[in-house]
Amino acid sequence: MGYFLLYTIVFITISVPVCIIIFDFFDVKFEVYGNYLLWFIIMALFNAILPYKQISIFDDFTNNGKKTISTDGTT
Repeated sequence: MGYFLLYTIVFITISVPVCIIIFDFFDVKFEVYGNYLLWFIIMALFNAILPYKQISIFDDFTNNGKKTISTDGTT
C-alpha cells in the first residue's frame, strides 16, 4: 500500500496543476470545474487508501478461511 499511495500522491501533484493550466488556457473558471477536480482527488486517495478486498463479517476466519469437513460430515 505504501508505494501505491506514494504514486497516487505524485500523480495528483502532477495532474492537478496541469488541469488548472489547461482550464485557465480555455478561460474556464475554477468555480465551474473545482468541485469535479476535488472529487477526482478524493476518489484517487480513496483508491489508494481503502483495502483492495472487502472483509465480510460472514467470512469464516477459522483455519485461515478454509472450511474443513470432518469425518462425521459436519463442517
